[in-house]
Amino acid sequence: MGATQSSYNLDPIIISRCDRLGDLILSLPAVAHVRKNTNRPVFLHVSDYAASIGELARFNGVCDGYFSSNEGLRHILGLREKEETSLRWGLSLFHCKEAARLFKDFQISNSMGPRSKLSALLLYKWSMAQHRSRVEKSEMLYNVDLAEAFMDKMSSHGMVNADRGPFVGLPPLKLPESWFAETVANALDQKDQLKKPDVLIVASNGNSAANWPMPRYIEEATSLLDQGLRVDILLHGHDASQRYAELKLSSISDHPKLRAIEKFENLKQLILHISRAKKVISSSTGPLHIAHAMGIPVVGIYPRAPKVQSFERWRPHGYWHDAPVEWVHI
Repeated sequence: MGATQSSYNLDPIIISRCDRLGDLILSLPAVAHVRKNTNRPVFLHVSDYAASIGELARFNGVCDGYFSSNEGLRHILGLREKEETSLRWGLSLFHCKEAARLFKDFQISNSMGPRSKLSALLLYKWSMAQHRSRVEKSEMLYNVDLAEAFMDKMSSHGMVNADRGPFVGLPPLKLPESWFAETVANALDQKDQLKKPDVLIVASNGNSAANWPMPRYIEEATSLLDQGLRVDILLHGHDASQRYAELKLSSISDHPKLRAIEKFENLKQLILHISRAKKVISSSTGPLHIAHAMGIPVVGIYPRAPKVQSFERWRPHGYWHDAPVEWVHI
């Protein structure tokens, strides 16, 4: 997965973020910040379903390689079967059992993670208290705080560049050309597959964030269609079939410029479709953050109360471009 055994000899940094897609996207600026300011290769630990995001990160120079299992890291490090090793540097941006198991199995001696759970005190050699309310600091900036604290610790070992600079964010993510070629080759209906929507509406989210009811999405789609725009409505997650049934009963179900998409075969196809949209409307889930990371204008849907899911905490953030970020209350 994008590294050689020589990278292991350079004492690599392992950064773990095994969480939802949007959370991972909001972590990439911090990962790139570490890679830019240290003199060691950086390998990113992701969930198996997020492997395409790992590939994007490597392609855009965010990290030197990515993996989703212990076996994947062993392959990167060039280790033989059952060969044991110990690593020095590990940063977990989200406390989870996958990160805990990885850090233990590879005997990472210098590690940092968020002090958000009691068990984290036992896992990490250093930890950082979560000094933020739910509205004072975004998730992306909290990741950067962890990265900065981690590099402060590394600097005492001479592992940080002398000209370490401030955090500046990432440019928009670019997609590998091979992704487009692969999609065209595999498309059953290439002409329909490559239609570019003016607006992509993500109307279902697998219950990972507060969301509009389907009639509200239909109302928004109707307004856009009345303006002559081409609209795609993406339906996925646990309530996709119910929401699709509601859409089929609506007055716009047969509109020639409306296309309902129930699912994609894989994450790569979803990312490619998002990349073709001129604008994305979505609750605070993976598609919203993926779109923003690629420089696409977005409208996020957030709960009114400033709780865990607030715009202030989960806003699209960390990528510098001119594409507007708007948000509305539920």
